Amino acid sequence: MPNNLQIQNVMVTAGKLNGTDFLIGMDIITLGDFSVTNLNEKTTFSFRYPSCETINYVKQAKELQRKDLQKQLKQLEEKIKKGGKCPCGSGRQYRYCHGKIQIKQIKEELEKVEV
Repeated sequence: MPNNLQIQNVMVTAGKLNGTDFLIGMDIITLGDFSVTNLNEKTTFSFRYPSCETINYVKQAKELQRKDLQKQLKQLEEKIKKGGKCPCGSGRQYRYCHGKIQIKQIKEELEKVEV
């Protein structure tokens, strides 16, 4: 294995497929952290031994979504504090027209995101 990791008494099959090394042996996964990621159309398989942490991609995604919504809410609240007319052309202040609606929508989305 890479990095000179040696695991004894575990049945695996090693091989090459289209120039790529691979291992087949699910018992190895139980010994460490195994992850598959795909960024910019590049798939990366990672294995770390010993296991160092719990990785929860769903929780991380929800935390990012929550932070993004909080940022949107803060920006909208700052925009509303400045006053000004609503861009919809109603003649009403933004905070009493579409600003109020947008704040309500963002707050509802934040309530849906469980972390």
